[in-house]
Amino acid sequence: MSKRERIIDIATTLFSSYGFCKTSLSDIATNAKLGIGTIYYHFVSKEELFLAVLDRLNRSLLSKIEKVYNSDLDYVSKITQVYLAILLNFDEDNLRLVSLIDNFPRGVIRDSNGFTTNLIDKSNEYVLKLIKEGQVRKEIRVDIDAEQMICLINHIARYDDKQKEYKNLVQHFKFVKENKELLVKLIFDSLRVDNKLKLVSE
Repeated sequence: MSKRERIIDIATTLFSSYGFCKTSLSDIATNAKLGIGTIYYHFVSKEELFLAVLDRLNRSLLSKIEKVYNSDLDYVSKITQVYLAILLNFDEDNLRLVSLIDNFPRGVIRDSNGFTTNLIDKSNEYVLKLIKEGQVRKEIRVDIDAEQMICLINHIARYDDKQKEYKNLVQHFKFVKENKELLVKLIFDSLRVDNKLKLVSE
C-alpha cells in the first residue's frame, strides 16, 4: 500500500470516528506513523484530504454498480441490485462519513456535496440504461417511463410520510436497509414485463 493510500485509510477512520473538525492532520500523521511533512507532500490541506476520502468511497461504490451492470443477471434483477448495491454496502463508518457531509458547515468544503450528487446521478444513469435495454429485449414493460420510475423509487426511499419531509442521507440508507424486501418487491413488481397491473393514463 502506498503512503498516500495509507493516509487516506487512516483519515477515513479518524474522520468517521471523531468528525472533521476534531481530527487534525497531526492526528492522522501520528496514527499513520508518518511525519507531518509527508502528509503535506500528498495533501495541501485537511479539506483536500477529506475530499480524497470521499472520492475513494465514491469510486468504490460506483465500481460495485458497474460490476452488477456487466453481470449476467436478467435486467430486472440488475436494476434492483444496482439500486441497492450502494445502500446495502454502507457500513457504520461510511454512514458516519455521510453524516459528516449532511452536517458539514457551509462554505468549508465547497465540493463535499458533489460526492452525493455524483453518486446519485451515476446510479440513476445506470438504472436508466438498464430499463431502456430491458425494454428493447422485452424483459421490462414498455408502458413505464424510465425517468419517472427512477424518480418514484428515489421518492419512496427518501420521503418520511410520518414527518412529511425528506430524510437526510443517513436516515435514507437506514430506511433502505430496514425495508430491503419491500423495495425489492416494489421494483420487481413494477418492472416485470408479465406484470398485469394497468397504469392509469390521462
